[in-house]
Amino acid sequence: KGELKDPTFAPGTLDMVATYFWRVDEIVPANPVRTGAVWSFTTCLPVEDFEGYTDDEGGRIYETWTDGWTNSTGSTVGHVQAPFAERGIVHGGHQSMPLDYNNIVSPFYSEAECEFAPTRDWTINGADTLVLYVSGKPANAEAKLSVGLEDASKRTATVACPDAKAITTPRWTEWKVPLSAF
Repeated sequence: KGELKDPTFAPGTLDMVATYFWRVDEIVPANPVRTGAVWSFTTCLPVEDFEGYTDDEGGRIYETWTDGWTNSTGSTVGHVQAPFAERGIVHGGHQSMPLDYNNIVSPFYSEAECEFAPTRDWTINGADTLVLYVSGKPANAEAKLSVGLEDASKRTATVACPDAKAITTPRWTEWKVPLSAF
């Protein structure tokens, strides 16, 4: 609140999964104040942003995400040589997780897994949707893409991506998964 000369404003630390509103009124000398529209945005609950991974032992992306080297599927998380996280194809920030897959041989599927410890409540403050961003390659064959969750009591559920072209599309595809679908 108040009259500001600087056109920028830094709100400081924001709460997770909270809606914020703002309005800008214009003050014109010798005229009444022009009331601006009310705008809003809702913050998210970050689950994994991939920014914390490094190329140092103990901080590599494949040391957190289990891939085919460990779970015997056709997947590989991270690049074979540093930088291990993807730094060229990113949705936001500076890194993303490269996932290479080969479903031609047994077990005919690829999987990457991550255990969040301690367990997290993804429904705090009314959060009800998991949002994933996927970038594929035109050379990929269409295949099923799914995401699975396991709760603290070891119950699992899987949701399939409705967009079969997500893994063949080189632009980022936003996939919104209602938590109720699990």
